[in-house]
Amino acid sequence: MKSKTFVIIDDHPLYRSGISALVREGLSLQCIGEAGSLEEGRQLLNSLEPSLAIIDISLLGESGLTLVNECKTRHPQLKILVVSMHDENLYGERALASGANGYVMKHERPEVLLDSIRHILHGKLGISENLKQRMADRL
Repeated sequence: MKSKTFVIIDDHPLYRSGISALVREGLSLQCIGEAGSLEEGRQLLNSLEPSLAIIDISLLGESGLTLVNECKTRHPQLKILVVSMHDENLYGERALASGANGYVMKHERPEVLLDSIRHILHGKLGISENLKQRMADRL
């Protein structure tokens, strides 16, 4: 089986390092690249073929959702987890509508991030129970 790989696109280097270590150690995935801006993220995704991209919703004044939306056509097999400091009640559904497979707020415990990635890699949504319930209530 091909090993699972991931990239991190976030404008905070310390956060990228922490997430990279957490995912490597917690899920045995290999980080094959990091980017700090929307344009660097585009270049990274165009040059590599990761299984997963972890993308911040805010990238140096630009929206990471722009990149998520572009991935729907340019990288349709790519699994995407959006991470953000912004409340999931406001941005979680926007991220999913843009093409993300999950949404995790940055203040969550590390286990929440790892569980979301596990779900995403198994073809499920990586979102909180709260967000699932909000979406179900509208149906």
